[in-house]
Amino acid sequence: MYRSKSMLYLVLVAALALVLCRCDCNGGGETDSGSTPQDATRADAGQIDHAAGQDHTVRDSAQPHDSAVADAHAGDSTADDSHVPDGGIQDSHVVDGGASDSHVADTTIADSTAIDSHADDAGGAVDSATGADSSTADTGSSVDAAHGPPDWSALGVGFRMVGAIAPDHTLWQWGWSACGSGPCQVGTDIDWSAIGGSGSAASCAIKNSGTLWCWGNNSDGALGVGDTSNRAVPTEVLGDSTWLQVDMNGAGDLYNATCGIKGDHSLWCWGTAGQYASHTPIHVGTDSDWHQMDVGANAVCGIRTGGALYCSGTMNGFTRLGATSTWLEVAVWSQICALNDQSEIWCWSDPAATATQVPGSHVWRSVTVGGFNYCAIDDNAAIWCWGENGNGQLGTGNNDNAAEPTLVVGGAQWRIVQAGYQFTCGVRTDDSMWCWGNNKYGQLGDGHTTNRNVPIQVFRP
Repeated sequence: MYRSKSMLYLVLVAALALVLCRCDCNGGGETDSGSTPQDATRADAGQIDHAAGQDHTVRDSAQPHDSAVADAHAGDSTADDSHVPDGGIQDSHVVDGGASDSHVADTTIADSTAIDSHADDAGGAVDSATGADSSTADTGSSVDAAHGPPDWSALGVGFRMVGAIAPDHTLWQWGWSACGSGPCQVGTDIDWSAIGGSGSAASCAIKNSGTLWCWGNNSDGALGVGDTSNRAVPTEVLGDSTWLQVDMNGAGDLYNATCGIKGDHSLWCWGTAGQYASHTPIHVGTDSDWHQMDVGANAVCGIRTGGALYCSGTMNGFTRLGATSTWLEVAVWSQICALNDQSEIWCWSDPAATATQVPGSHVWRSVTVGGFNYCAIDDNAAIWCWGENGNGQLGTGNNDNAAEPTLVVGGAQWRIVQAGYQFTCGVRTDDSMWCWGNNKYGQLGDGHTTNRNVPIQVFRP
């Protein structure tokens, strides 16, 4: 009896030990990699989208910082601007991997489910085609490769619009126009050679033949087509002429004024150009020695043979400025600035004012004037900007005004820079175009309306 009870006791102990062993082994061993969402997320991490050239690495959606990304995209951008230097999401959750190709960057995104592909107001727009954050890092690099060609040959920045010509001689526009926030082709012609700054929702461009064509708002006759009817497509300016240059203005006393230089170097103006207000071009004076001109908010200025600089604030007569210098280029908008043959830049608040030299020891090669924002290219092909910067129009990575020229971020080399009203665009030596500053009307051409304080690249679709 005793032996039977002992044997029964041993059997029960062995059975209990077996049960405990099975429970401990299953509970403390490896878990099936497909059994949890977290593991599935990690399994997808680091996969490359070869079609877009992007590394869409997705971190564990259970990490606590995911909620910060969701809040940044869902919230008011003004709440984030203090710690988002370029208007985009610049924290450890969205990182530029630093790919050498400026069109294809390695982008790591924390929790892709928290990203709204249409979110502009959060500062960092996300491209719906690739899921990549198209905001630029401090180097001004482009992130999204799912765009069309990046190269441009000519640029015309205006009040709130931009026009440009591609290497195939097609004409493009964006901003305060029918095209909106991204480049769209204007017409189908492939023989465009030059474009001027735009006015109040109006633009003009020159064809390879030298003929001048304008389109857009024509309420003041700024298109030069003989009436005040708007034109949705480019329409040839009246008069059988060859044109070398054209420029328009969209604000100030010369709102909707247009001027151009013909092939014989005569100067012509129309629209709201003072005594030359007309629906067709009118010859300004009798001289035929104009080589370059610019139309600003309160003045029209031009450089004549020998480098003499003349300006008119009322279009009722021209005054010579800087008579002791030989001038190479003049730019007009909120003020008048000109570059002389000593590589100096001097500025006037109006034609009757005293000139002041732009400070610094730079050797300047080009100058542009916007709405109280100014930029210039030096002999190293770098862009320096100064003036007002409330919308990032200086491209310095912050929104601080600058009394002296400050280097635009990115370290690139540039061949063109043009300033508009609180924004700026430029073309680099590799023919890529970049814009920065006020983007309320989509004038930066990145498909969004978020201000940028560093350059963002403009692609054709």
